Amino acid sequence: MEDTAEQAQGSSWATIIGVVLMAIFIIGAFSIFHMRQSHDLSHDAIGVARNFIRNSPLVDQNLGAVRTVQATAERSGGTDDAPTYALDFNVSGAKATGIVKVSVAHARDEWQVRAANLDLDGKQVNLR
Repeated sequence: MEDTAEQAQGSSWATIIGVVLMAIFIIGAFSIFHMRQSHDLSHDAIGVARNFIRNSPLVDQNLGAVRTVQATAERSGGTDDAPTYALDFNVSGAKATGIVKVSVAHARDEWQVRAANLDLDGKQVNLR
């Protein structure tokens, strides 16, 4: 009789440990998936903003032909269904260097530039 009680107690501990390990695994997998999805979204947002800067006639006019576009800061917001990013870029052109601040939002299954400004030694140029 004692063996049966000890076996039942050992079995219940094994079940509890199994459930805890399974919960940790599920939470970890969900977290990794969410981080990966978030990283993909921010990577796409940065690409859209970078292309906008490279193709902007006003950036070309003020900085010259764009040589480098380097992201320096990223702030996110919005919701999971409609994320937004505020991105800062150091942009170097043939004539000058400036900071471009771009706001992008995800709408209708694509990233769209909502606002963009060039800071050229304190002079603000609205790009959008």
